[in-house]
Amino acid sequence: MPPEAFCTYQPDGVSFTSTQAARIKSIYAPLCGIDTLGLKSAITPFLSGDIKLDKFHYLTKPASREDLRFPLREFFVFIKGKGVFNFFEESAADSATVGVGPLWHQVTRVHKTAGLQLTALNFIPVTGERLELMQVTVKNISKKSISFVPTAAVPLFGRSLANKHDHEHVTALLNRPEQKAQGVLLHTTMAFNEEGHKTSSCVYYVYGCDEKAQAPQGSFPTVDSFFGDGGSICKPQAVYENLKAGRLSNEELDGKEVVGALRFKETTLKAGKSQSFIIAIGMENDASETLKSFSCFNSTQKLTKALEANKKFWLDKIDSISFNSGDENFNSWMRWVTLQPVLRRIFGCSFLPDHDYGKGGRGWRDIWQDLLSLILIEPNQVRQDLINNCAGIRIDGSNATIIGAKPGEFLADRNAITRVWMVWLNSGICQA
Repeated sequence: MPPEAFCTYQPDGVSFTSTQAARIKSIYAPLCGIDTLGLKSAITPFLSGDIKLDKFHYLTKPASREDLRFPLREFFVFIKGKGVFNFFEESAADSATVGVGPLWHQVTRVHKTAGLQLTALNFIPVTGERLELMQVTVKNISKKSISFVPTAAVPLFGRSLANKHDHEHVTALLNRPEQKAQGVLLHTTMAFNEEGHKTSSCVYYVYGCDEKAQAPQGSFPTVDSFFGDGGSICKPQAVYENLKAGRLSNEELDGKEVVGALRFKETTLKAGKSQSFIIAIGMENDASETLKSFSCFNSTQKLTKALEANKKFWLDKIDSISFNSGDENFNSWMRWVTLQPVLRRIFGCSFLPDHDYGKGGRGWRDIWQDLLSLILIEPNQVRQDLINNCAGIRIDGSNATIIGAKPGEFLADRNAITRVWMVWLNSGICQA
């Protein structure tokens, strides 16, 4: 399909919208912070994907390509007498549009039966907080007032990539969820695998508020309390049966799989009116830091300011190189190509659903090629990058193959197996 038939570029020459993509469950966009120390996300037009810091800290369950066919970030609207409406489920009569920009993602779904339009805007701030923000706006597109009960939900994983298949249930027994006024907080008491056992110092959370900074009415912090015995993330019993959120005892919380399900108060919208809700999915080293980070974005004004800073930061990266081919669609596509080396440096080669074979490693040899572009895109920091990369060259031949998250941090091998390479090549050059 020619690009012009699949998407429409916006006046900024880089953002685009697509109705075709909004129907595809396996297509996704990246979201991330400004460097490797920030969160990295994949998000689809159905809000699937995953959110992680590194291979040891997955906020949500790791997602391969086929996992994108199941929901992750969800927002449910319960209307008495009409049923439940959300972002993942759709009917032939509904319409949808997805918009993608550097680096934000927005999807709009129109539910004609409900008389509502749901819009979700997602991005990761560029100010260093380790969280993904989601703003959901519910608009009444009918001619009558509509009353609904809103619920946001994001299942939390809070474990290592390996625990998706290794000790998944046992590590869940280490969970200590906590219900807070802002939402759900997950303490993980220990992180372990076959390599060893370590005390965990991380907390994960899903917090939320409405556009007036009012906290949710309550939460459903566990799979048992939200999904119920016969439900799932697609059809949670707490939503479909419009159950009331309550406080759970420690016995009901400890050792359970965790869901950041936030119940907001019932809302009535007049014709043409809208209501927004803010949801933050993040991680910190302690509970007090989660509240501090969330307080930076817990109003429409704060979130809008953060979004504008996000757009400016990434557009400045893109504008460092310009192309003029005479074909505006090609020029816009090339602006995304300009951003690719920066995203490669942040994500590595294994942190998106189509590259699920690895553990987020960034190849030392590959990054040298990216530096050819980064010299033009980030000239102010490329000198330090070159110096750091040279730290991967060792006189004994055990040169680095993997780049760590911190500047100048290198590993000889992702599996801790030191290898000596290039010695024969160097000898050949010397003999010649």
